[in-house]
Amino acid sequence: MMQLRDYQRSAVNAAMKYISSASKSPAIIVAPTGAGKSWEIAGIAKNYPDPILILQPSIELLKQNYDKFMLMGGEASIFSAGAKEKVISHVTYATIGSVKSKVAELKKAGVSLVIIDECHHGVSPEPSSEFSKFIRALNPKKVIGLTATPFRLKSTMEGSKLSMLNRVRPGYFKEFIHVTQIKEMIDLGYWCPSIEEEWTMDEGTLKLNTNGTEFTEDSIKRAVEANGINNKIYLRVKELLHQNNRNSILVFVDSVLSCEKFCQWIPNSAYLSSDTKDKDRERIVREFKEGKIKVVFNYGILSTGFDFPGLDCIIMGRPTNSLSAFYQIYGRGVRTMDGKKDFLFIDYCNNFNRLAHPRDITIENYEGYGWGVFTKERLVTGVPLDGPVVTREDLNNKSKGSDGSIVFPFGKNKNKKVVDVYKKDPSYINWLLKQDWLDNGFKKKVEDIVKSMTLNAIAPIKPKSVGYSG
Repeated sequence: MMQLRDYQRSAVNAAMKYISSASKSPAIIVAPTGAGKSWEIAGIAKNYPDPILILQPSIELLKQNYDKFMLMGGEASIFSAGAKEKVISHVTYATIGSVKSKVAELKKAGVSLVIIDECHHGVSPEPSSEFSKFIRALNPKKVIGLTATPFRLKSTMEGSKLSMLNRVRPGYFKEFIHVTQIKEMIDLGYWCPSIEEEWTMDEGTLKLNTNGTEFTEDSIKRAVEANGINNKIYLRVKELLHQNNRNSILVFVDSVLSCEKFCQWIPNSAYLSSDTKDKDRERIVREFKEGKIKVVFNYGILSTGFDFPGLDCIIMGRPTNSLSAFYQIYGRGVRTMDGKKDFLFIDYCNNFNRLAHPRDITIENYEGYGWGVFTKERLVTGVPLDGPVVTREDLNNKSKGSDGSIVFPFGKNKNKKVVDVYKKDPSYINWLLKQDWLDNGFKKKVEDIVKSMTLNAIAPIKPKSVGYSG
């Protein structure tokens, strides 16, 4: 029978402490990609005596989670139209779309605990959402979500911000009960070493969507074309196939059309998109894992829930403004396997520089701030992504403030206070700070003002997580 790793046991113990506590707040377990969330879910399910419902956003994840529970010696059923099985039992693995109309049956079965895998995805707190209606009607005693990326990209007046799931408004999850750090995975040898190839690109044609959270598909295609990225991908893939030192190559591209063209040029390849039929998708994934297909091009899928430890090459051929998406894509290669010494990650779209290296990410309960995401010394949650860099030192010196009397010495805002201009038009200030012609002395003063206003707007949150980690 499968034995849990130490950090997995700690996560399970934290979950059981939370379950036995008086807390009624939905809670989160953070487990990095490759940490084995399926085993942690199985461990909780084995220890919980009453009926339980486990939700996943996809059939692939459902099958992976279900299989791990069965390997642990559990007994469970599946309720999912996609899996062609609809049975409610003591432990039920389900997709929300299939089970949402079965609240009465779940209540009758006595379901009191709901576990949600990839809880950053598909758990909309909006009252009218599918999830909110379902969970209100079911009204379980406890809800536990698991994710590697407990944050969402939100559009605000100051620009795009990454917000922790316990800080989003409206929100659903309120507390963190266990966090496994990426560094712990690396130190224990559970994250495969990587080799990076980083390319810069001209981002001038990239435009954010109306939500300000991601680049528009049209601007991505134009940027990819302007930078000749697909040609670079073609040449590099051909080179890798000729060298024959990579067993499997997964390529993220800008469109379905690009997928189709690549498969015409590259032998022993296939492509996947949301339009791929289920039976074809299953065959392609199976043959990719078996080595019959060497290269898979894909558009819009395989960024989460794709468990293939043997994957040893990932090519990022599209830019993204989402740290979560980039981390999940990078994470497809981190799983370890006998004979796999490293994986190659090729980024043609400046994503490492624009976002962060996933290996540098920590999720911390920082004193005076609460839960946040850091990349080394930089805070990346709760602050405008286009604004000045906010560091741990800035958080520590939050009370110092800045000179709010500074005025503009030039332009349309001449003699107006920087503070007042930023309140009305933060995007202008963020743009201004990126201009090379701006006087360095004045630039530093403006940065200090914006940083001070950003820090003062952050309300510290003390999570109710003391005593859960086991």
